[in-house]
Amino acid sequence: MKADENSIQKIKNLLVTGKPGCGKTTLLVNLLRERSKTRGFYTEEKRRGNARVGFAIKTIEGKYGTLAEVGLRSKVQIGRYGVNTKDIDNIMVPEIMAAIADDDVSLILIDEIGGMEISSENFRKAVLAALDSEKRVLATIQMKKNPFLDAIRSRKDVRIVELTPTTREDLRVKILSWLEFEEISNNTKP
Repeated sequence: MKADENSIQKIKNLLVTGKPGCGKTTLLVNLLRERSKTRGFYTEEKRRGNARVGFAIKTIEGKYGTLAEVGLRSKVQIGRYGVNTKDIDNIMVPEIMAAIADDDVSLILIDEIGGMEISSENFRKAVLAALDSEKRVLATIQMKKNPFLDAIRSRKDVRIVELTPTTREDLRVKILSWLEFEEISNNTKP
């Protein structure tokens, strides 16, 4: 095993970054599909025909909401999308906090830590609580510079990996190895 693979296994918080549309969410959801002891949420596009009209929130536990949508009236506008801070605060934040509190959960999924989500102060606090918790966090993080995102990226307990078309398979293997290491570690605890 390479030193890089060994170092990624022992890191507590693994964050995947990449250009919009590169497949970060698809990669994580496919890796976690059969995995128990995971709680959290992911986002997906809302489409009408060929047009993207927004983003949905889906929790692993089955809750559904709207992250942002074209035409949504909101104090927070990002591009052409109105951000639904109510669903961020009422779905995403409680899901993160429940994952932290649930003794049966060993991994927290957060997709995504990005401009829309961090418009909520409650979301920012919940992300920091998850990163500070004893649980491992697997998340996606926006590439853009931002003081909050930059502070997360600079944490000693965080490793950032970039998804590109050329790194997709290698990254999938590394994340699987990281997940397996976590399962082995949990199964050997008294």
